[in-house]
Amino acid sequence: MLNSCMKEKTSLQHLYQKFQSLGLVQTQDDFSRLCGRNPTWFSSLKARRIPLSTAAAITLHMRLAEYIDGGLNPTVQVLAEELSDEIMQFARSRCNRKRELDEC
Repeated sequence: MLNSCMKEKTSLQHLYQKFQSLGLVQTQDDFSRLCGRNPTWFSSLKARRIPLSTAAAITLHMRLAEYIDGGLNPTVQVLAEELSDEIMQFARSRCNRKRELDEC
């Protein structure tokens, strides 16, 4: 079961497909590496229905920022910036949720 604070639009599969459509990754292994993980990480999480961790989201956000700073065509640039915002919003919500749970 997916983590309740992970909205469908920010699922691992959704993020992978967006990165793939932007031409930033070609395979699940590429996406795993972009998240700072070993090549089988993405397929393992997907199979076990484990949500994206905050640490992996932040790594993904930072690496996407490197692509953006490196220069992309204008159309891809806009989409990549929107995706970057989406990832950061997800990471913030995960941190806020964790803080709320820690206070209980």
